[in-house]
Amino acid sequence: MCKVVPADRLEPPQPSIVPTAPRIEENLGRKTPARTYTNLLTNAHDEALFEYYLTSALERVHLTGERELLVPPSFN
Repeated sequence: MCKVVPADRLEPPQPSIVPTAPRIEENLGRKTPARTYTNLLTNAHDEALFEYYLTSALERVHLTGERELLVPPSFN
């Protein structure tokens, strides 16, 4: 069994030239004891790229090279 990239995948999503909303960050003065990585996906484009690169399908690949789709492409 292999996780594979979908065969019909298109090019990665391109960022919009025009921002869709203002970027607002707020610091309430609280300190955290460890890194929390809260701002990794900062906008819709980051979310689209995340989904694009993590979408995969589960296939069974036989020794003959035959491939059998077990689970259709999904973002999991």
